Amino acid sequence: MSEFANRAMLAKVICHGYGGEKTDREVSNEVADMKGAGRKAGRYRKKLISSPYLDRFWTGVSELRTLHNGLTAPWLDGGHRLLPALLFWDWRDQISGQRREVLGFAQEFVSKDYLPAIERARVNADGLGQMFNEKDYPSQAALEGKFGIDISFSPIPVAADWRVKLTDDIEREIQADLTERLKAAEELAMKDIWNRVYKAVSEMEDRLANGKRLVDTSFVKFEELIDILPKLNISNDPTLNKLAAELKLKLCIDRDDVKEDESLRDQKAAEAKAIMAKMSAYM
Repeated sequence: MSEFANRAMLAKVICHGYGGEKTDREVSNEVADMKGAGRKAGRYRKKLISSPYLDRFWTGVSELRTLHNGLTAPWLDGGHRLLPALLFWDWRDQISGQRREVLGFAQEFVSKDYLPAIERARVNADGLGQMFNEKDYPSQAALEGKFGIDISFSPIPVAADWRVKLTDDIEREIQADLTERLKAAEELAMKDIWNRVYKAVSEMEDRLANGKRLVDTSFVKFEELIDILPKLNISNDPTLNKLAAELKLKLCIDRDDVKEDESLRDQKAAEAKAIMAKMSAYM
């Protein structure tokens, strides 16, 4: 079995929920007729619900996806992502915590604010007015079933796992294709990781060299990326491990230190630029 397949797994996170919007065909037709347009020229999509709980749910979903993407690397298709085995426990703890929080917002929306939000849409000045239709709204029981965050894992497929009996030449052809796809997947993942690090170093250099405001969260996020870089290194590339150590030593710095010391700021900007030039050879 490929060493690469031993060092990572496929993780898939699917988030679903209530969007609170619906296309109103009647209003769409009225607008088209009023403007002298064909009825297929456009459609009117109305916002059924305005709720801070629902807004927090979708914001949390976005944050969960960002977190998931940050701890994984791309796979060949759009649904799964590569989760390094060394990052599994970090991934599980962080994703589980975020998942609980996000689904908590959904539960609060359904139990506390859904019915009041419907009433607001009915009577408020900025509500739906004559476009309000009670039939647009699912029951609370049906609504609860619309929310969920599904997580699944799969092993990385390798040629040696092919078990369907076909002719020898067809089996060899399929196994060769699987081997090539696995190689391409590993290359894609590593390219993404190199690009991610290069972008982070570039942004750090830009802030330091061009007198931009130094934001503490930028330094924290940079250090978090460098800290997990050896675990993200699914190919166990010694060059990437060496780079991680260099970045940790030279650029994982305290914002206040470079903010108060202009010469140190210039030095770190120069070191970041030199590292970028070195990285270009591997991009």
